[in-house]
Amino acid sequence: MPMIEDLSLYLADWGEEATIDGAPAWGIFAAPYSSGPLGDVGMSSAVPRYLMQTAAVPDGLQAALTPQDDDPVLELAMPRAGVFRFIVREVQPDGTGMTTLMLEQAPSQAA
Repeated sequence: MPMIEDLSLYLADWGEEATIDGAPAWGIFAAPYSSGPLGDVGMSSAVPRYLMQTAAVPDGLQAALTPQDDDPVLELAMPRAGVFRFIVREVQPDGTGMTTLMLEQAPSQAA
């Protein structure tokens, strides 16, 4: 019999509320530091990502990741830090019921 885990318990402790193109989402945001060589010099960057249950990924999100003017946007409101906007660049299901959304900082909007 396959093991069935309730992943919502994991996300309840560590998760953060967000929206993906206006649809509510619950997952874990991280922006780990990454560095590596680039020719004779080094390069470093934050690699923002959002981990969520695969079943909660909005329908059509993978299909929306084609070059276009209307990229899917993830908005993350963090207490005491403000609202952050990211473009979803990649959807990576891991086969265990979780999916990582690879993100890129969205350009700031004109006021």
